[in-house]
Amino acid sequence: MSEADARIKIDSALRRAGWRLPDDAAPNVRMEYPASKKGEKKRYPDYALLDERGFPLAVVEAKSAERDPLEGKEQAREYAQRLNVKFALLSNGDLHYFWDLRADGPVQALAPPGPKSLAERGETEFSPQDFAAQKIGEDYIVQTQGANTPKEQQRPLRDYQLRAVQAVRDAAAAGKRRFLLEMATGTGKTLIAAAVMKMFFRAGAARRILFLVDRLELEDQAKESLGGCLANDHPHIAVYKENKRNWRGADIVVSTVQSLAFGERYRDFSPLDFDLMIVDEAHRAIGGKNARAVFEHFIGFKLGLTATPRDFMRGASREELSKNNPAALDARLLRDTYATFGCENAPPTFRYVLEDGAREGFLVTPTIYDARTDITTRLLSSEGAEFQRPNPETGEAEEIMFQGRDYEKRLFSDATNRAFCRAFLRHAKKDPISGEIGKTIVYCVSQRHAGKIAGILNEMAAAKFGGKYNSNFARQVTSNTENAAEAARQFADNTLGDRTKFLEDYRSSRTRVCATVGMMTTGYDCPDILNLCVMRPVFSPHEFIQMKGRGTRPYVFRHRPPGGEEQAAKKDGFALFDFFAVVEYFESEHKYNEQLPLDFSDGKEDNGEASAPDSSPPEESAQAHIHEGADDIARITETVTGELGLRVDRETTRRLVLLAREDAEISEAAARGDKVKMTELITGMAEAHRREFRDRAELLDDEARKFAAAAQLPEDSVPAAMKALKAIIDDAETFRIIHNRQYAQLADNPALTDEQWDNLPEETREKIEDYVRDADLSAFHPRAEAA
Repeated sequence: MSEADARIKIDSALRRAGWRLPDDAAPNVRMEYPASKKGEKKRYPDYALLDERGFPLAVVEAKSAERDPLEGKEQAREYAQRLNVKFALLSNGDLHYFWDLRADGPVQALAPPGPKSLAERGETEFSPQDFAAQKIGEDYIVQTQGANTPKEQQRPLRDYQLRAVQAVRDAAAAGKRRFLLEMATGTGKTLIAAAVMKMFFRAGAARRILFLVDRLELEDQAKESLGGCLANDHPHIAVYKENKRNWRGADIVVSTVQSLAFGERYRDFSPLDFDLMIVDEAHRAIGGKNARAVFEHFIGFKLGLTATPRDFMRGASREELSKNNPAALDARLLRDTYATFGCENAPPTFRYVLEDGAREGFLVTPTIYDARTDITTRLLSSEGAEFQRPNPETGEAEEIMFQGRDYEKRLFSDATNRAFCRAFLRHAKKDPISGEIGKTIVYCVSQRHAGKIAGILNEMAAAKFGGKYNSNFARQVTSNTENAAEAARQFADNTLGDRTKFLEDYRSSRTRVCATVGMMTTGYDCPDILNLCVMRPVFSPHEFIQMKGRGTRPYVFRHRPPGGEEQAAKKDGFALFDFFAVVEYFESEHKYNEQLPLDFSDGKEDNGEASAPDSSPPEESAQAHIHEGADDIARITETVTGELGLRVDRETTRRLVLLAREDAEISEAAARGDKVKMTELITGMAEAHRREFRDRAELLDDEARKFAAAAQLPEDSVPAAMKALKAIIDDAETFRIIHNRQYAQLADNPALTDEQWDNLPEETREKIEDYVRDADLSAFHPRAEAA
């Protein structure tokens, strides 16, 4: 394709961005804008982009599609210097690079910037010196909270928060464009974000900032929190979904990734509309293709905030995947939090983990109550639990087996749910001021299960506490309940179900328990939580850390009786009720070195509210069994967690800690000139990566053999069928194609071609499809059902 062909694409891209070419009315693009000094041979950039007065804003250097646009870098620099412009665009029609010549170098862009945003960018004057000169002390946010802010609401930066902001400042001054703060839940990431925003505004490096949150219900919470922190600076903060027409007038725009990804709305923005993007819960928010497109569309500084970064390159060999499964490599890099923010092989910009917070007194740790009933003890055993039921067709008694994963999906037991609730009420941590049951979140299997638990707890509270709660003791808060987001907010504000009746004038919610599935997990801020109940199996360490993190925030309970002195009591921990041996699983069974299975959610809005369709009660399905007999707690053990936290907390940061240590050891060996030690260290690292990759391969082999045995395939088709199944399980794109029966897309699929698929007997293909849909593949795809 010639440069002329490339220019057709460039013309189209410029028009889409809002530029008017010479053939258009009132053009602001010139093809023959002179860039020559007097007496020189006339020279013209390929395109000159003009401002409203007709003066050049930027130059565009075009190359043919076969050439790398960066080849035109020096040519573009020369034209820009001759025309005294700050910006250049390098393009071959398919690839675009935007270059602010005041910065280090060109940055890849998904589209050219528009006229208005380019003119606005020209008004910013970022310099490393401006960042380095920023003085950030513990009162940095207090200064902008407003003179009338009550002392108890003032937000001085803690030492680690101060160091986090300073780390971003120093990285920006050193020329970095992407930053990652890995901060334990409860350490005040929104406060840190506000401080970073203030720093960018005051350094002149940002006119407008985009703050992306993980869930719709967090938008208003973020707006309120940021506004309170920056009140004296009077920023205009807008929630995008409420200001789609006039967001440009805002200094800070708050949105979910999903709002911008839906219908590719992000394309309505110029890549330069935001000088800084801050992504809360970055491990989830930008994990899929659509969400990542939003993230990469904008050119500017980018800050990720997360407690649980997704390490998709752990246990994976770039070399092996590049050779054998490049699609899987691309998918892993797309979702890997560390790779996204440029710290795949180095520590993040700043890290502060649970152990740090607990040791320094800024976070609290749980007392764990491992409680098991007779039924759950059997469900959690390797053999499972056996029940007898009448066959739906013959009426004769038959045996049926269940595992822990089947609870409230195929096996239903009111007696077990009641045993859970009794154990919780008996051992729950109490509010230190009022003496009533402390505020509690219960994590259930499904929305239907949450409704059952709320009903049981209200029934028990009526019997135990008389008329103090009037069926307000427990509330179901899931996506199918009315005003669920508002209920979650009121629970945090201590107004859900009105105020408590236990103590006059005490600021606490009458509703003591919220039964949910996933709504109140990621990003939910309610520091006076005293109890968490896990009434379902959990196999994702990231999910468990997020759930557990709802209780780690410190809090001081306060009450001033009428005419009396104020009472105050510090939160000294919280109770974690573990009804499905989740802690035991993560302490001794979970394999932390294995590759993370690829996530099929693609960044879609998800409240974690997985449940069977309400129109078809699961208890009535042919595979269901309702246990109508007795059940009770068989044993309960109490364990106090120390400052080190649980193994799941330590292991989630282990890889980069080890990498940093290995890098330091290699550097020390190099400084000594010890080539033998260097070789030994590097070889050992490579062998570890190979071993972890081999472990994954062995898991795939086991799964394929299990399928072959269950499917009873003809002997001559077994090898090809096993190979196909492994490709489907191991590669996200192939799994999606087969799961959704989109076979035409196998035509250019490297992991499993259409020819390989078509060569399998039809009966074998059907058995593979059934296996992919029905088998428990959570070891590889924990959310495969969402595909």
